[in-house]
Amino acid sequence: MKINERSKFIINELIKRNTYVTASEIADLLQVSIKTVTRQLVNVEKILNENDLILERKTSKGMQIIGTEEQRQKMLEQIQSNGLHEYSPVERQNIVLSHLLKSQEPIKLLTLAKLLNVTEATISNDLDKLETWIKKMNMNLVRKPGLGIYLEGLEKDIRKAIISHIYKNLHEKNILNVLNKQEKNIKLKSGTDKFLLDLVDKDIIQKVEKAITTVVERENYNLSINAFSGLVVHLTLAIQRLLKGEIIKIDTKFLTELKKKKEFDLAFKISEEIAKVFDIVVPEEESGFITMHLLGARNNYQEGTINNYDNFALIKIAKKIIAIAQEESGIFIAKKSKLLIGLVKHLGPAATRIKLNLEIRNPLLNEMKEKYPQWMKLAKKAAKPLEEKLGVNLPEAEIAYLAMHLGSTLEDASLQKARKYNVLVACPTGIGTSKLLASQLKQKFTNLNIVAIVSAININYEFYQNEGIDFIISTVEINEATIPVVIVNFMLDDKDIDNIIHQMQLLPDENSGEYHKDNKSLVEKLSELNLFGFYIKSILKNFFYQDMVNVNSKEELCSFVSIYLLKENISQILEADLKSREEKGSTIIKDLMLLHTKSKVIQNLTVGIIQLEKSLKVNEKEISTVLILLVPDKADEKALETMGVLSESIIENTNLLDILHQGSKAEIYLELEKIYTNYFKKKYKKVMEG
Repeated sequence: MKINERSKFIINELIKRNTYVTASEIADLLQVSIKTVTRQLVNVEKILNENDLILERKTSKGMQIIGTEEQRQKMLEQIQSNGLHEYSPVERQNIVLSHLLKSQEPIKLLTLAKLLNVTEATISNDLDKLETWIKKMNMNLVRKPGLGIYLEGLEKDIRKAIISHIYKNLHEKNILNVLNKQEKNIKLKSGTDKFLLDLVDKDIIQKVEKAITTVVERENYNLSINAFSGLVVHLTLAIQRLLKGEIIKIDTKFLTELKKKKEFDLAFKISEEIAKVFDIVVPEEESGFITMHLLGARNNYQEGTINNYDNFALIKIAKKIIAIAQEESGIFIAKKSKLLIGLVKHLGPAATRIKLNLEIRNPLLNEMKEKYPQWMKLAKKAAKPLEEKLGVNLPEAEIAYLAMHLGSTLEDASLQKARKYNVLVACPTGIGTSKLLASQLKQKFTNLNIVAIVSAININYEFYQNEGIDFIISTVEINEATIPVVIVNFMLDDKDIDNIIHQMQLLPDENSGEYHKDNKSLVEKLSELNLFGFYIKSILKNFFYQDMVNVNSKEELCSFVSIYLLKENISQILEADLKSREEKGSTIIKDLMLLHTKSKVIQNLTVGIIQLEKSLKVNEKEISTVLILLVPDKADEKALETMGVLSESIIENTNLLDILHQGSKAEIYLELEKIYTNYFKKKYKKVMEG
């Protein structure tokens, strides 16, 4: 027999308490009416009887389950493995609200009660709890006996409420999956999410996405993925409402001011494209509505927006925020230029969003409140200068954004003040992604000492433990490692940085050991320099360039490289090594592919450039240039370091990518000479001076 969740809850509560419990107590716990509980008890009693248990009821005392301990335990095991989904009070209220926001007609309580398998009294109780939020959205909940219930409010407030309801309860990835027509990838958090998704018409949202993409690409306008998805959802709802005859109203004076902004031109072009796609008339007010969202996009703030705050005013506010955060935390951050720049870029659009009364979303709000309450508390105090300037209290979502800016800088400054960490950087081969990663780590962390760059499949743990290595930062999983490992992407993101900081926090404050190199004699130093010179000469001597290469897949590319470089009887070994490395994931940097591996059939360090006749799609990117990096299977650390210089230069040298993509063989070779000349000069100084 299937047992619904409400029956499961009641049975579990009665067995757990092992004493009399009233129907009123159960109703409070379930947030339903006593009548609903009483109705459910019929089902509960039937289930108990089938399991040789008795539901004993006594006036003024309540009810309890009578039976042996063995019978009670058996009943618990059954309800844990059996059941039907029934909505929780919060889920139920979200479904009710979704229906109210979507419907243009009154809805009867009985309709909602049947849908959710509860009484009308329970629905009425849910409405009481929703009413506070509804009023906060500047709307009214109208209840008319015999007619039903409905929402009453201005069009702009109804739209804002729908957006707020969707983003409060539905993960942004699900909306993006709808945009990308990947409904199969949608992961619903609960049974209510499908009702939330139903608020957005899938056919309309995909047409809107295409229309906006057409315009922003044609106008070369940059929108972050969050700003883009937000605009798509807003416009989709606007069109759904327009098709139902609901038109937004904007104050004439305010609309005139909006029309002076350059964003209005883009908004008007989007409106024209929307009108053409849907064969409708888009009122000028809707262009103003789009303009407001473009102005509020975090990555598109320019001086002279609706608030008229120039950069000087924003810098003053940002410096005051930093000063308060520094005073409250006791950590010196006043000279952190990246923090100041980041805050200034954030404060402009933040002020715009607040001034325009736009819905402010922060998908990390709950995580910030749960994991970093200390930064939320500090950010609330630090926000005072901005609140005074705007004359309002910042919403919690904006406080969380400030907490993210301040917290990461304070965390980093605190850790850098405390100690240094000796780390290894690892990737499958030790020549490609690890060098790219090492370059970013040097930029992000001044308290990391990168002792060596190694292959993840060949780490001498005993040696490095004796050398005081604190942990390994790797682009791949390392099985049976005896040193802590942090797995990151080769292009560091915020989550990777948080994971590295978390690993630092797990280690003791004192240094576990210093990485010392033995004092070398002059002969040893010269031998070391000679070895680096040999490896540089090998790279330059074996450099190759091939253009107009016609391949249709990564597999064909691996085959071409192998046959081009080696004799037929051994080329298959290199081909297999290249394919094996690619199976672990391709390395793409700004449309440049790195094809790299170690192989026993490679005798010398080899670098090459391949220009494809037609682009090849790899990791959803169109690739036309491939950088080849090949090293012998038994290459030592100095060889790996020398080869890795090129990978590192791609991150640090902004011109290198252009030269690799567009340069001739001679131009690329000259650039290699420059890179390795500078590298050898630095290496000479380091080796000779120690």
